Amino acid sequence: ILVTGGTGMGGSAFKNLDTDHHLILYGSAQYDLRDEHQVCDMFYRNKCDAVIHLAALSNDPLGELNANLTNEINYKSSIKLAKAAKEAGVTRFLFSSSCSIYGQADNNCMVNENSPLNPLTEYAKSKVKTEEELSKLADDSFSPVYLRNATAYGLSPRLRTDVVVNNLTCWAYTTGSIKLMSDGTSWRPLVHVDDISNTFCEILKSPIKAIHNQAFNVGKNDQNHTVKQIAAIVTNCIPK
Repeated sequence: ILVTGGTGMGGSAFKNLDTDHHLILYGSAQYDLRDEHQVCDMFYRNKCDAVIHLAALSNDPLGELNANLTNEINYKSSIKLAKAAKEAGVTRFLFSSSCSIYGQADNNCMVNENSPLNPLTEYAKSKVKTEEELSKLADDSFSPVYLRNATAYGLSPRLRTDVVVNNLTCWAYTTGSIKLMSDGTSWRPLVHVDDISNTFCEILKSPIKAIHNQAFNVGKNDQNHTVKQIAAIVTNCIPK
């Protein structure tokens, strides 16, 4: 199983898994996936049955800083990778999408996989375009699946402190206070980083006909919180 983005928060968490799969963790999205020769060489050097594609520029400020770069890496390079995988005979392609593609929804209802997509940021737009283009590649020999992850939190070998739970926890621990940059009323669907990696591995075990060319939200209903609620939970967990 080729895992792109193996040096990121999500990819490095695969190192912790007790799995029967042989995982090949592959690194930088920015430098490797944009190189067509590197992409093709990955499949010449490794006989892969499946790809778990995590690699991306993955936060909103970075996406807004250079929209063209986000589009090139997150969208164009993803499709380049998928086409190379298909040509090499890879049958399963698991794409790490995002719950952010739903954008701002009605406060009184929870979105599901059939809800309208309303991407608001360059990052979210790149995920929508990639899902749409991957779907065109789907056939009897190539089966893409789209995992729309909630916002990750928790420890991994490559810790990120910009994601909301980790960010508030680190501020509370290091400074003794939490400063919200908004009124805290926006909702955040959350999921532990280990649950994301476990979900990808469970999808790999599923019969292709049950998941072929489908999207799945990855999260837990009881882990939907407002930012203010997250801050209160962190406050109760961090002494002083």
